[in-house]
Amino acid sequence: MALTNALSLKDLLDYIDASTLDMRVEHQSQDSGTAELVYSDFVWIPRFKTTGFPASMVAKGFLNDVELGGFGIAKYPMSHPLATMNTKGGVDAANWGSPYAAMSLPMKCSWTYINWDEAIIACDAMNQETVNGMPVDDIETSASTGDGTGGNDIIDAALVLSGDNIEIVRTEGAGSRTYYRRLKKVEYDNDKIIFTPSLPYGLITALAGADNDLRYTRKGSQTNYIDVVYTRGGVSGTMSADRTGAGTVVDPYIITITYYDDDNLASTVITRIRASADCHSIVHVENAPGNTGAGILSDLAATSLAQFNTITGDAYTTKKFTLWGPYEWATMKYLAAMRYAVNHMSYPKGNNNYGRDIADADEFQYYGRLDPDYDDGTHNICKVLTGTGPISWMHNGRPNGVWGINGNVWEWCKAKIGGAGEDHIIDAGFMGEGKVLPTSNNYLTGLATIGDNGVPELALPQSVGGAAPDFGNDYYYQNMGARAFLVGGLWNDGASAGVFYLYVRTASSNRSTSIGFRAVL
Repeated sequence: MALTNALSLKDLLDYIDASTLDMRVEHQSQDSGTAELVYSDFVWIPRFKTTGFPASMVAKGFLNDVELGGFGIAKYPMSHPLATMNTKGGVDAANWGSPYAAMSLPMKCSWTYINWDEAIIACDAMNQETVNGMPVDDIETSASTGDGTGGNDIIDAALVLSGDNIEIVRTEGAGSRTYYRRLKKVEYDNDKIIFTPSLPYGLITALAGADNDLRYTRKGSQTNYIDVVYTRGGVSGTMSADRTGAGTVVDPYIITITYYDDDNLASTVITRIRASADCHSIVHVENAPGNTGAGILSDLAATSLAQFNTITGDAYTTKKFTLWGPYEWATMKYLAAMRYAVNHMSYPKGNNNYGRDIADADEFQYYGRLDPDYDDGTHNICKVLTGTGPISWMHNGRPNGVWGINGNVWEWCKAKIGGAGEDHIIDAGFMGEGKVLPTSNNYLTGLATIGDNGVPELALPQSVGGAAPDFGNDYYYQNMGARAFLVGGLWNDGASAGVFYLYVRTASSNRSTSIGFRAVL
């Protein structure tokens, strides 16, 4: 069966349930060539297209015909290889778990007190390096051998692949930018890797003025500027671009484009600017004094979009395991929302009320088993061991589901905001970059359906307000400055916790007994 675009919502859910598979996955136990091989529990989420959302939910941002799935996700939040039912494997301290690789197993204390960067390291360490003295290919690096064309592809005659998690290092001026994406398909006949979501768009606008100036911006920019100036020189038909500065508010980039007289180099101008500009930046192009730019801007509409593409020589790395990101999180949100839309089945429950779900009765059968790693001195249970509790804590209410996406511990997700000095805006390189998230705390009431390329399928917050059952009454917390994504909630968040719950008010350096993480492959 293909992407199920012709199925009813009920048929689609039946198909997804039948195709959702428990997997026992082999990986390394620590970041070392001599590490032992261990096994973790993962769940395969099949590819599908969303469908069947009623008009009332579409109006709130739930989209039909969105392609999602096609990955394995850790069945449980990660635990340390030395974790047991009584200890998480070590004592709280900076980098206490290094260099061990994360595991996903039931009846374990969750791996907490780990910051965002350390969580990525623990997931990357799962990738095998050697088996019986022979190299394996859980991480491979290559470089593109041609220019991309669609904003979502890499051309490489070698097609070096080890996994579906792709990190693309794209040349941008004098520097580079790493983009985190997921492999969608491979066209071997065309030496092409297709990834999702696409690279971002920029907006080109011709400005009024005697010198026919130009402005270029990567959508979502608020405060950071790049000045681009023209100078004459060189040989006819040639152009060069040099960038200085740090790209900050106090030390902006200055891009100097040198060209020969009034040569018609419209496409080259834009290519050079695109290659030199960074996310969340406005580029103001000023022609050399007295030069009207004849021919340079004549082929541009007053406003047009410029698609970023990979170019020859861009490095890329594919990985089997990594920290989950907005694409995988969006998939879990949509799976839960489709179940809700069928017959108002409840969203996944979990440990959000000291050992049980706040919607369940205070009875023995609704509790998980105590995780003794943390005791607040007041309640009998705070955290619970992975995989314990009722079946309603699985994302699909079935034994083959993903456990713990509502409550228990916060989970790091591979996305950041505010890193360019722009509050509430997703940082360059991450999925959904340039999206401006809500600037106040409240219940989620709407999902983004417009913005940078890739935003709609990521089900990112667009609006907040009063409690909204269509979003499980889940909450959104934010703060200004550089922050990293935490999702799901923890053991005392009550009805505010859930699969839509996003917490972007803590720095990526934060460590806490309430913060864990989850891997994908």
